[in-house]
Amino acid sequence: MEDEKFRQELDELFMLFKKMLEREDVNEIPGVNNLMFQQLQVFFSNYENMKGDIARQLQNQFGDSIKDMVHQMVLQLREELGEDQLFKEDTSVSIDIKPAKPKAEELTIEQLDEMLKDPNLSEEEVNELLDKRHRLSDI
Repeated sequence: MEDEKFRQELDELFMLFKKMLEREDVNEIPGVNNLMFQQLQVFFSNYENMKGDIARQLQNQFGDSIKDMVHQMVLQLREELGEDQLFKEDTSVSIDIKPAKPKAEELTIEQLDEMLKDPNLSEEEVNELLDKRHRLSDI
């Protein structure tokens, strides 16, 4: 029963974090850069398939202390987002947030490669990214 409560709170944590990302400008979240944001998008898109394993792995690796930490994070995010009730909705997490485009001079080849993996890019966007990548590789 306690494990089920932990899994529910973990689901709620991801749902609240997703809401925070939808409401906030990614560039305004301290400590989150575009590469990190892209990694979070991949994680969120795969979370539904991995959520049972994630809960088990976290418990095995960190013990009961992770339960307290997740609980505290849920309470804090609820407060920040004005969510008073426990999460009782569908636990599936899908995220479709596009990060603000970083300035060209801040991009690395690795970041451009990651951005090029996005299947939703238009042909124009792909060409623009490929041009930027080509300019960086000539340097």
